[in-house]
Amino acid sequence: FTKTAGPVAFPSLTGRRAMAGFLYTRNEPAPWVRVVPAAVKVPEAQIIPTVVDPRFPTRQVVLYPDTSAVEGTASAEALPESTPVTATLSSWQAGEMTVALAGSDTRPTYLLVAENWAPGWEAVVDGTPAATHRANHALLSVVVPAGAREIQLRYVTPGYATGKIITIVSLLGALALIGLGMRGTRRETVDA
Repeated sequence: FTKTAGPVAFPSLTGRRAMAGFLYTRNEPAPWVRVVPAAVKVPEAQIIPTVVDPRFPTRQVVLYPDTSAVEGTASAEALPESTPVTATLSSWQAGEMTVALAGSDTRPTYLLVAENWAPGWEAVVDGTPAATHRANHALLSVVVPAGAREIQLRYVTPGYATGKIITIVSLLGALALIGLGMRGTRRETVDA
C-alpha cells in the first residue's frame, strides 16, 4: 500500500473534529482467488483475531473451524513452502464462477475465494463434485486435489426446489378447490 492522503481531520456529526484519517492505495490488485499450500483447524473464537493480525501468512495458510470436515489439515507449528499452483478467475457472473488453475503440486492445496461462504455453494473440480467449506471465518474455500486444472463454483439457493414444488402443488390444490366450488354451484342452478 502507498499512502495517498492524510492525515486529514473530518468533521463529525457532533460538531467536533474527528480523529485523523488516511487514504492508502493498493499497489497491486487484491487477489480474488488464490491457492495456499496449507490448512489449519483452529477453534472458531481464534479465527478472526488470527486473520486480522498483520503477521498472518495469507499466502501460505487457510484457517478452518476445528469442527469442519476438511481433511489434510496441518499443525500450525511448521508452515510448508508456498505452492506453485496459481488460480485465475476465468469467468464470473452472479452466483457462478470458474477458476482456472496453473502449475502443479503433488500435495492437496486449498483454494480461497474472496466470496462469502453460504450453505448453497457447490463446487465441481475437473468434472467431479467437491465440497465447499467456510474458511478464514467467512470466505468460500475448496480443497484442491493434486493435478486439478479447473474449479467451477455455483450458488444454488437452499430449499428453492422444495419451495417451488410446494408452490405448484398449492396452486393446483387451490385451482381444484375453485373448480369443485364452481361445479357445485353449477349443479345447484341446474337442479333449481
